Amino acid sequence: QIALGDFDAQATTDKDQIQIQITSPSGPVDAQGQVRLSPDGRYQIDLQYRARAQADTLLRNLIAQAGAPDAQGWTHYRSQGQF
Repeated sequence: QIALGDFDAQATTDKDQIQIQITSPSGPVDAQGQVRLSPDGRYQIDLQYRARAQADTLLRNLIAQAGAPDAQGWTHYRSQGQF
């Protein structure tokens, strides 16, 4: 079992789309990004995450396996599709 911390999601609407802003105010994972949902079932996910200083070795290794970080240490996850 791995603790990831707390995450907040704030949903708003804009031009018939639902936009969800995601942040992580505390815990071993620093994450931010957004999810967009369209009325026709399309979705777009754009997240970035990294380990905070208190993250244990196992969590750091899992994040490292998810992809190469950018210059600021963020690993990016992007996906889109339709339900």
